[in-house]
Amino acid sequence: AAAAAAAESSPMTSRRTTALLSAVGAAVLPVASAVARPPGGRRMKPGEKAPDELADDGDNFEEVWKVVDVGESTIVDPNDPKYKQLRILKELEKQQKKNEEFDSMTKEEKADKMCELLGRGCS
Repeated sequence: AAAAAAAESSPMTSRRTTALLSAVGAAVLPVASAVARPPGGRRMKPGEKAPDELADDGDNFEEVWKVVDVGESTIVDPNDPKYKQLRILKELEKQQKKNEEFDSMTKEEKADKMCELLGRGCS
């Protein structure tokens, strides 16, 4: 029974495989032939020196480059001691600002803030 099932599935499997391979082959064949074909024109021999000037197509096309200012790179190494120190100083300044804000609050504002954040001392 197992041999009969294998014999039955074999033609279907081979049909599917053939269809798949032909579809893949049709998609890959134009790409492969374009890659295998060398470009037109004279080919250089190994070790031959390249020409000083390339032949022009005769279009007298002059490409104009526009200057673009991209600014300074913002990518830094986070493990660089210089940037670690700057980050610590920035966090310290931020915390000091928060502390000053808190110290300038009245007792009622502090109670409201604690109620808002922790859910304690609410009246």
